[in-house]
Amino acid sequence: MDDRNKPLLQVAMTAEALASQGDRAGSLAQARALLPQLSGAGAAPLAERLSALAERCGDFELALRFYQAFHRLGRDEAGVGGLSDRAALEARWPALASAGKPLCVALLEADQALNSETLEPALMQMVQLQRAQCRAHDLTLRHGPDRLLLVLLDIELAAARNACERVRRAVKAHDWSGLSATAGGLSVSIGLTALRGGEALDKLLARAEAGLQAARREGRNCVRAGLLAD
Repeated sequence: MDDRNKPLLQVAMTAEALASQGDRAGSLAQARALLPQLSGAGAAPLAERLSALAERCGDFELALRFYQAFHRLGRDEAGVGGLSDRAALEARWPALASAGKPLCVALLEADQALNSETLEPALMQMVQLQRAQCRAHDLTLRHGPDRLLLVLLDIELAAARNACERVRRAVKAHDWSGLSATAGGLSVSIGLTALRGGEALDKLLARAEAGLQAARREGRNCVRAGLLAD
């Protein structure tokens, strides 16, 4: 978070304190005043936090406006294609891992080789296909030069597998003829796993990688759960 947003964080904390004391009107007034001031590096998590606060206080219109700001600020920080990278996930991981809610991650990789001209547009198209099959609050990140990482929030493994299968089918059914070197179509292999307790991000990603490798070994264009020897 850059320096200009640090005073806003203090106001947000005051708003949260008012809400905990039962002063919803005061809390919402404090939060509403922050909406036009959110900008710059690190403001996206604050917008998400304020969205949750507004929802708890029963102002769903304000919650939606903060949520829209969260997505806008996230895209601004992520750059091309609106994709964050692992560093952004690492910054949020302590809160996600300790929230006590189910969480799954999926690692996606195209089964066909993509050259330097088709890699970026193909990945961006896959992002759009993925987002159409998942929920608005699920996260899509760039994982290395040619992979996508999906973070599926508040979801058990069986439902996450269904979401990944929808993504897999959407990629396979998409018309890729507009991109050179993809005229024959694209498919994806997907490695999936679920969070166990408050485990480290590295271990979770290692299981997703194991699932991806299993999907590639077993014919590609499929979803496999990742397993590691303990």
